[in-house]
Amino acid sequence: MLADALAPELSLFDAAHRLVKRWRVATLDGKTPSGVAALRHDAVRRSFVIALRDLPELWEVSLDPQAEPIHDGLVHDYRMGEAIATAGYLGVRRTRLERPLSGFTLDATGHRVIGTPRPIDACAPERWVIHLDVRLRIARLAPDGAPITAPPCPAPAQPPG
Repeated sequence: MLADALAPELSLFDAAHRLVKRWRVATLDGKTPSGVAALRHDAVRRSFVIALRDLPELWEVSLDPQAEPIHDGLVHDYRMGEAIATAGYLGVRRTRLERPLSGFTLDATGHRVIGTPRPIDACAPERWVIHLDVRLRIARLAPDGAPITAPPCPAPAQPPG
């Protein structure tokens, strides 16, 4: 996987260095592009996890041909075929965040991301725990790892999209 901090592009190559797929890094509607802040291979989930530099999203691209389909947006019951899904294999599974992440690591299980949100001047530094299965932030931690119970800092205004 190859990414660029400035160019809104992500490319996947096979072992022989042949291009397999290229993605435009942007909001779901394609209107707002972004570079990539961080990229990690998640061997447990057979995927790549990508933090976007300019957008409050975390992407996961599955390398598993048996990956579950992706349902973007609200779905009442995906088992009833109520939504149009995109392929899970090499598809982009998006996790929306309050702020972009400047970097992250994966925990040993491969199911949780521990990320550093882009700082806001009036806010104390913190780390977020994001669960990749439910696609939500599940905890806020102080830099020393202690849980934070105070209300979160307000998110900066985001461009529409």
